[in-house]
Amino acid sequence: MRMRLLWIIVIIVIVFASAPVMGAQGTQGSKVIPGVTHPEYNNRVSVGLSAGYMWVPNFLLAAAFEKYQNISIAYYGAKTSIDYKTFDLTISLLNWSAFVSEGEWINKGAGENERYIIKANMSMVSLDATLLWKFRVAQPVAIVLGPGLGFGVTYGDLKEEQVPIVDKKGRIIPTSIEKKRVPPVFPLINIQTGLRFYPIEDAVIALDLGFKDGLYAGVGFEYFF
Repeated sequence: MRMRLLWIIVIIVIVFASAPVMGAQGTQGSKVIPGVTHPEYNNRVSVGLSAGYMWVPNFLLAAAFEKYQNISIAYYGAKTSIDYKTFDLTISLLNWSAFVSEGEWINKGAGENERYIIKANMSMVSLDATLLWKFRVAQPVAIVLGPGLGFGVTYGDLKEEQVPIVDKKGRIIPTSIEKKRVPPVFPLINIQTGLRFYPIEDAVIALDLGFKDGLYAGVGFEYFF
């Protein structure tokens, strides 16, 4: 936990330190509302926070399992963006925590005696970059759309516990608990859309929807320098 907080603090400090230099060109000239294409209002840098919720669609689980439970993931973290007039380059550093509903799982083609329960204490730290084109629909509102790439580093445990088997004589056959190996690094492919609201000149409220190895929805706040 201390390490995750340290990483978030480090990226925020770096962005604050570089913002006056990188944003100097964009703050010259007359002030206009963000999201509007303007030759004197670009290359500004923001710092902000974001949080959201991801879930794995049932049709993806149904492709591999006869019986399954819900999988959801909560995330939070820091982000920074560079405003290039018609698009933003956003870099996010996020922490993800997975939640698996209690219940039985059965793989495709497996028998009734091959039921098991998944106990997850899994988390992930991710770093990704997203290129978002901005389409202004009103002076304080813009629609964004774009792709992103990144990676995540996992930590924690994922255990598979067999459901007890009862034989024809009513005896309970001992079952095993197996610790599953999870890849230490996950590639992340992001397709994102959403809305950007500009309540004041330099502040942005973000509402995001997208697919990043699962469907997600999130909110965020950024301040531009």
